Amino acid sequence: MNYHRPLVRVVLFVIFVMGTFTWGQSAQTGIRVTVTDVNTTLMQGTIDVTVFDTTSKDAIHPRDRPVDGGSIVIGSSFYGIPAIDWGDGNTTPQTSIPLVTPGNPATFRGSFSHTYPDTSARTITAFSGCCVGYNSIITGNIYSSTGSGFVFIIYNTAALIFGQQVPALSGYALAIFSGLLVLGGLWFMRRRTA
Repeated sequence: MNYHRPLVRVVLFVIFVMGTFTWGQSAQTGIRVTVTDVNTTLMQGTIDVTVFDTTSKDAIHPRDRPVDGGSIVIGSSFYGIPAIDWGDGNTTPQTSIPLVTPGNPATFRGSFSHTYPDTSARTITAFSGCCVGYNSIITGNIYSSTGSGFVFIIYNTAALIFGQQVPALSGYALAIFSGLLVLGGLWFMRRRTA
């Protein structure tokens, strides 16, 4: 007589049920960093930090969740992780950014500027608040596990490159330049045949 057969069926059923259950299926999170302005004269860079997150109470760890609910925290003072690492040794500490679009996920966005000591290329890193838990990451990378395999902070980067921007020729300048080329070519051809 096989006494393990009912146990095997129970185990297989549990595995099947767990395999069809998705933890936090509707919970999504992400962070994006976009360079919006580079001022070579002032050696200043401006970025937008956008966070996508559900507005559920489990989306953000209580230590990092603001009271008003109309903003979201980036960085984590509890874990010593800055909101922004500017790539030159300077950081912006934990701060909050306002809600710009409610929904699931909601969109939060903040604009930040930083003045650099020189015009070297930099990599700017922005960090989410703790902790995104079981959420599915729609943009960004896992930065660290804070002691639990399911508690994460995510980050994303952007390159800041100082350099001279070559102004585009206007339509008038292009027409004048083309006209001068044609006239120069006609003059050259006339001198050659004379």
